[in-house]
Amino acid sequence: MSRMRIYEEEDNMSDSDYKEEDYDEEEDEDDTRAEHLSAKRGTSQGKKDTSKMKGNMQDMIDLCEYREREIKKLKLEITKLKSQGRTTKQKLREDYQWDGDDAILADKVSDWVKTYLFPRYKFLKKGWMDYSEKDNSLSSFFKRKNTSSIPMSSDYSDLWDRVICPTIGNKYITIRCNLANEIRATYKGKQRIIKRFVCS
Repeated sequence: MSRMRIYEEEDNMSDSDYKEEDYDEEEDEDDTRAEHLSAKRGTSQGKKDTSKMKGNMQDMIDLCEYREREIKKLKLEITKLKSQGRTTKQKLREDYQWDGDDAILADKVSDWVKTYLFPRYKFLKKGWMDYSEKDNSLSSFFKRKNTSSIPMSSDYSDLWDRVICPTIGNKYITIRCNLANEIRATYKGKQRIIKRFVCS
């Protein structure tokens, strides 16, 4: 028994234009065997591909996490460079995305700068904002002096970049401005007294 295939040559053909064509059953069986063999090969190949894909997925996840950390560092660097002037605590909290613990740590850092750091070191070394494990860096000096203030569960380098360093910078700016204003007020007052004394 032969099967018939009907092909349509064009859409505008009449019923008499259809062609009938015979084809062999052996070709159909060959196609079925070929599909079955390729399916068997495909399952073993598919297992290899999924193991490769899992490895590639893990690599991609690691790469994404690395890139996210890099982006976060670059954003912090941009924020540091933008905030060279005098800012409020509220602005710092918004820029560096502090939570409650970070705000408490910032208050402790601010007190330490006012009572300890500024009276001893009026000017900080160049590159003091950079995090370093070296003994002569400000980050390791702060860590040695304030071990009780730093939460144990947190990453110190992250705290340095987000909380401690901006707070130190802002406090130094505030203290210097207050000091300059105090000096200006003192000498302006004396200048007025001298002018009055000379003029009268």
